[in-house]
Amino acid sequence: MASQFEIDHAKLLEKVSQGLDQLSTNINHLNRNLETINTIGSEFEAPAYLWEEFHQAVMTPENPINATLTSSIIPRTSSKRKSPEKSA
Repeated sequence: MASQFEIDHAKLLEKVSQGLDQLSTNINHLNRNLETINTIGSEFEAPAYLWEEFHQAVMTPENPINATLTSSIIPRTSSKRKSPEKSA
């Protein structure tokens, strides 16, 4: 006949085993999600590079229209403007 200690020990070992199985499942699921995120992110590298190259080509200092476009698109702000108050 098994002692109370052995019964409790067996129950605890079973709980630990179940916990480790669940942990392993969750880590595998996390790994799959991270691989998916990495794949999706790497798909944006080429378009991002192209847009960066386009931006650099268009916004060169030698391009005389840049000053006109920038001043008409970006509103000028006063440097003496108060910073917005933080709400508590």
